[in-house]
Amino acid sequence: MPIPIYEALRAQALCGRVPLHMPGHKGAMINAFPPELAAILPLDSTELPGTGNLFADQGAIREAEMLAAELFGAADTLFSAGGSTLCIQAMLRCALPHGGKLLCGRVLHRAAADAFCLLSIEPIFLECDDSSSEYFPGRVTPQALTEALQRHKDARAAYITCPDYFGSLNDLTALAKICHAANIPLLVDAAHGAHLEFLNPASRAIMAGADFVAQSAHKTLPALTGAAWLHLADTKYAESARLAMRAFGSSSPSFPILLSLDCAREWLAVHGRHKLAQLSVRVMNTKSLLAKLGFHQPLGETDPLRIAFTTQNDYDVGTFLRRCGIEPEYAEHGKVILIPSVANGTEDFVRLDAALHNLAKQLPDCANFAPQFSNHKLPRRALSPREAFMAYSKSVPIIHAEGKISAQNIIPCPPAIPIVLAGEEVNDEVILNLSQNGIDKICVSE
Repeated sequence: MPIPIYEALRAQALCGRVPLHMPGHKGAMINAFPPELAAILPLDSTELPGTGNLFADQGAIREAEMLAAELFGAADTLFSAGGSTLCIQAMLRCALPHGGKLLCGRVLHRAAADAFCLLSIEPIFLECDDSSSEYFPGRVTPQALTEALQRHKDARAAYITCPDYFGSLNDLTALAKICHAANIPLLVDAAHGAHLEFLNPASRAIMAGADFVAQSAHKTLPALTGAAWLHLADTKYAESARLAMRAFGSSSPSFPILLSLDCAREWLAVHGRHKLAQLSVRVMNTKSLLAKLGFHQPLGETDPLRIAFTTQNDYDVGTFLRRCGIEPEYAEHGKVILIPSVANGTEDFVRLDAALHNLAKQLPDCANFAPQFSNHKLPRRALSPREAFMAYSKSVPIIHAEGKISAQNIIPCPPAIPIVLAGEEVNDEVILNLSQNGIDKICVSE
């Protein structure tokens, strides 16, 4: 199966021309780098006639994008060397070029919240249900979206994070039908779900009806950090999406990252379904063990490869797991998130399961853990995100911030749920959450 970007970079490295162009290492200064990094130097290039240009819609990169679009069932796919952050910024700019109201869940990537400030977007937050249980963030329901559209007929788009950091999945098919009936696009942050459709085609966000889908390849697939795809359901969005990515992205994107996207696509096409299915069996066994040990996990439809469960708030599970030889994705505030991939072999799961057995012995009855998520009243919005973000501001201790207007977005990730966003009023609950997250200062509007 072809890997166009690799073929182009390899041909450029072997062409024999004197490299009087960027980058400065010229693909040859191996003594300036550790041996582990030196091997990639010949494949680290710049935009040349033979290598192509990420934002020019041509050459080897374009060939690779078209192959990815075919694999994922998208009308078009754009590559990002700036992670899902760049994809999210681009799709928001594309869908709301003049700003306006955006219907969205409160589970939100920081890139989206920052884009609200830059693009004059007014978020209208949708209520979530408790279908994931009282221990985890809920899901946006079709009813909540329908009711919001009735109240905000001038909304320009809807934005959903699916899956969330804990692995909970939304009914994207139902949400997409509601959006399209209202003649607005559905944008999906699927940064953590690039693998899903290769386990279950029904999980394919584009096929479910989403108009824009941001997916990080590096989170769950064999790709370099920062590698992501932006999938489009209609080619009519392609030109404006590419222009938006050029506006927000680096003019010198990393070719090794782009190459890793092409390689990840080829791996998925050849090995993905089989390898991911094997992994899902291992993960299912660990999830079954967690249930037997009494740990709470998200209910309802979830990512088959995401492991998330509750623990005691005051127990340092992170340190415990590290002593057992396990490095978690997240282990704080009574929540643990583990992100296995096909790179984790049988021995890794044997060690993990042993650690979980030992963890259960260290804790009291898991069934008595107190709920930690509920639909708290959102902070009052006093200014638009842009007004607050662009206003003169100052940093103050949180103990002096009550009643003031936040000039910044504070979104611990995970769980990617804002404590407070630019334009929202700081109240006592916000101050408590900031303190619990080790934040002692906040920028507020003067």
